[in-house]
Amino acid sequence: MNDATQLDLSRLSPAQRKGAACVICRVAYGKFEIRSVPVAVVDGGQVFACVVCADAGAIVAEQTKRIKALTDGDSEGAEIIGSLLPVLNRIAVVLLGNRAAAGHALLLRMAFHRLDGNMDEQAYDKLMDTLRSGSLDLVHERLARVDATADAAKRAGLSRAVMAEVRDRFEHVVRKHGQDAGEVFLRVIRARVAGQLDDAETRAIVRPVVHDGDNSAALARLAQVQQ
Repeated sequence: MNDATQLDLSRLSPAQRKGAACVICRVAYGKFEIRSVPVAVVDGGQVFACVVCADAGAIVAEQTKRIKALTDGDSEGAEIIGSLLPVLNRIAVVLLGNRAAAGHALLLRMAFHRLDGNMDEQAYDKLMDTLRSGSLDLVHERLARVDATADAAKRAGLSRAVMAEVRDRFEHVVRKHGQDAGEVFLRVIRARVAGQLDDAETRAIVRPVVHDGDNSAALARLAQVQQ
């Protein structure tokens, strides 16, 4: 981990001490598919940090390079990058040590998703406000959901328009019915992409998830096709 000495192990929460949450951004593991790495031993137990938090410096360098390549000759991209500077300054004030570096890395991930069309302007601005407040765990959770929808769309070769529709539906499900329903929705979409479901069946089992938060039919069918 970069600057590991700046990590105050004496102030860890019970969840962090049990290895159930990141020792830097505090996001809870288990709810989201967030990769983590062991970073220290506390009271005889291993504690963990998200990959993006544990190696923020390298990630910042990589993503800065990728974003620069995307924004060359792109006025909208240059405007997005310009908007990052005051947020970076705010992160330096609100957060300390490794948390500041992690915040920087998360900010660049947000910018990359925005530039790549994975986040619309409203969602991006709202997440910016969350990051300014120093709530890295909430930002990490949101980006984990964006990653999931973007990865599914990329594997399926979906257009940006279709990807945006999937993303919007997913966000609607999570807001209205909770994370569990959102995860079931994504599983159905992945099954359709993999050819395990046809269009008619996908619509039939996803409708109760989207409208009522009822996962039962979708889970039953997914269990059959994914044996």
